[in-house]
Amino acid sequence: MGNQPSSSEARHSRSSGELARIQRKLAGQSARSAPRKPKTSSHESLRDQAYRGTGLEAGGTRKPLEAPTPVVISQPGATGTAAGGKPRAERPCCAARDLSQAAYGLNASSPPQKSSMIFGQARVTREDFMPLKTLGRGSFAKVLLVRKRDTGELFAMKILSKKAIMARNQIEHTMAERLILGNVQHPYIVALRYAFQTEDQLYLVLDYCSGGELFFHLKREGRFPESTVRVYIAEITLALEYLHARNIIYRDLKPENVLLDREGHVLLADFGLSKLLQDNQDKAMTYVGTVEYLAPEVITAQGHSFAVDWWAMGTLMAELISGLPPFYSTNVNLMMERILKAELRLPEYVSPEARSLIAGLLTRDPSKRLGSGANGAAAIKRHPFFSGLDWDALMQRKIPAPFQPVRSDAPLDSTENFDTSFTDEAPTFDTSAEEERVRAKLLQKAAHERMQATASLPPANRSATDALNVLDGNLIPWTKTPGKVFEGFTYVPHHGT
Repeated sequence: MGNQPSSSEARHSRSSGELARIQRKLAGQSARSAPRKPKTSSHESLRDQAYRGTGLEAGGTRKPLEAPTPVVISQPGATGTAAGGKPRAERPCCAARDLSQAAYGLNASSPPQKSSMIFGQARVTREDFMPLKTLGRGSFAKVLLVRKRDTGELFAMKILSKKAIMARNQIEHTMAERLILGNVQHPYIVALRYAFQTEDQLYLVLDYCSGGELFFHLKREGRFPESTVRVYIAEITLALEYLHARNIIYRDLKPENVLLDREGHVLLADFGLSKLLQDNQDKAMTYVGTVEYLAPEVITAQGHSFAVDWWAMGTLMAELISGLPPFYSTNVNLMMERILKAELRLPEYVSPEARSLIAGLLTRDPSKRLGSGANGAAAIKRHPFFSGLDWDALMQRKIPAPFQPVRSDAPLDSTENFDTSFTDEAPTFDTSAEEERVRAKLLQKAAHERMQATASLPPANRSATDALNVLDGNLIPWTKTPGKVFEGFTYVPHHGT
C-alpha cells in the first residue's frame, strides 16, 4: 500500500502454504493442490488489448504477498543482520526497536514521551487535522486527505489499526516503514512529516500527492510512450540508487506504489516491505513483494539483495510500455515458473534501446543483472535508452515531467486522480472497517484450520484463532504501556470521538 492504498486491495494474496507448494513444484515435487484462481479487475481488458496476439494470457489482479505471519526462512551459517551470529531470519517485532537504535540512533528503550518532537516540529494530535476526503484503503489501513488546521497545509494521513497490525503480525513491517520514511530525504521519495499514535491507532502524515498512483493513469491510458517511460524510469532509478546507498532494499516497486505529485514527477511510497541490510554483502531471506515483480532469487529462496529492485524496475518498465508485466499469467504458479524459465517476449513496437534495457534488468542471475555490478546504478544511467539525459538536472527536478496529472485550474485539494469509490466515502478516522476485513480473513483461515485438523503450526506462524484473540482485544500488549510496542510514533492519548 502506498501513500494512497489503491483499488489493488482486490488483488489476490498468497499464503505461506501456497508458496511452499510452488517451491516443491519447482523442485520437481508434486503440489498438493492447485492455487486459488485470482480475481480479475478492470485492468484485464487493458492487458488483453496490450498483448493481443502475443500468446500471453492477460488479465488478473495482484497484491503483495501477505499472510497473517511473514514466511521465515532460516539457513544455518547464512550471513544476516541478526545480532550474535544467529542464523539469518526476519526478526520479530523487537527487531524494530533494535533497528531504530542501531541504524537511526532513536531512543527505543522507553515509550515515546508526550513532549516528543517529530522532525523538528511540535507534537501534534489528530485533532490538529481536518479530514477532507478518503483517498484509499488497504489491508489494515486507510488514507485520508487532511488539512492542518493552523497552517492550511494539505497532507495524506495514513491511519493504521493497532489491533489489525498485531493480528496480522505486521509490527516489524510497520516499524520499518516509519523508520525508513523518517530518515530518508529525496526528491523522488514521498516525505513523512509527522508520526504519532493513540491507544488504538498509528498515524503517518505524508505529503499529499495529488497526481495519484501511476497505476491509476496506466489503467486509463493502457500504456505510455517510451518518451514518458524514460523520465519515469530515470526518476525511479535515482530514488533506488539513493536507497541502495543507504543499504535499503525497497522490495515492492509496482505502479500502485509510484505516486505522482501535482507537477507529474514520481514519488516512491509504501515502505512497509522495505528492508535495511547490515551491509552490501547481507541478504534477506523472506518472501515479500508482489508476484508479477518477484525476482527469481526471491522465488527460489536463495536470499536476495538490492538486485531485486532492478528486476522489479525492469518488469515495471515493460508494463508501462506494453500495458502488461512481461511474464504475466492469471495462473500464479505458471507466472512464477515463467519468471524462472520463460524467454523474455516484448511487443514488436518496443524500441531496441528499451528492449536492451529491459533485458539487462531482467537478467536472471542477480550477479550479472544490470545495476548489480561494481558500478551499481551508474551502469543503468549510462544505458543508451537514457542517451542525452542530464542526470544532474533530473536530480534537481529541472526536467519537466512527461505530463501534468492535475488540471492547472484545479484546487490544491483536488482528488480527480483518485477512485471515486473511495473519495465518495465520508472521511473519518475510524478503522473498524479495516479491522472487520482482517477479521473476515482470519475467520476463513480459522475455519480452514479446523477442517484440516491442524495439530500444530510452525513456530513462526500464529494460528488464526490466536490472531482473532488479538483482534478482539484479548492479547493487547499496549494496554498497560501505551506506545511501548510502536516506538517512533509519538504517543498522544485520545479520548474524543
